[in-house]
Amino acid sequence: MKPTITVLTTCYNHEDFIGQAIEGVIAQTYPYWKMIILDDRSTDGSRAIIQSFAEKDERISYYFDDKNVKKSARLNTYLDKVDTEYVAFLDSDDYWREDRLEKQMEVFQSHPEIDVCYSDGLVVDSRPAPKAVSYTHLTLPTTPYV
Repeated sequence: MKPTITVLTTCYNHEDFIGQAIEGVIAQTYPYWKMIILDDRSTDGSRAIIQSFAEKDERISYYFDDKNVKKSARLNTYLDKVDTEYVAFLDSDDYWREDRLEKQMEVFQSHPEIDVCYSDGLVVDSRPAPKAVSYTHLTLPTTPYV
């Protein structure tokens, strides 16, 4: 069986973007993922959007907190819920091209010495955001980090 990836997403008042972020994960060509969404006490419609996706897809779980503590603290709190070999971080106002996880898993599988993999991205500052993003390349370190 292929490795499973946990996609960790924090959300705070991103009702305009969270649906597209989740759709980008659902559309992945690499199917062995699960998603944990951490809502940091949003006061807009984010919670309802997240719940509607989680009700339709069992790979998506969510947590709504009663106190806003900001992104880094929220992620640190929930890292203990990750039980997969790999973790991918997705901000709630970002979205992925459908082959992102597949390409990154190819890098990990062909280079077991690599612990971290990232890709370039595009900055989009219009609403609604375009439906497609392309990466320029996946980057591998030239020397291992210790």
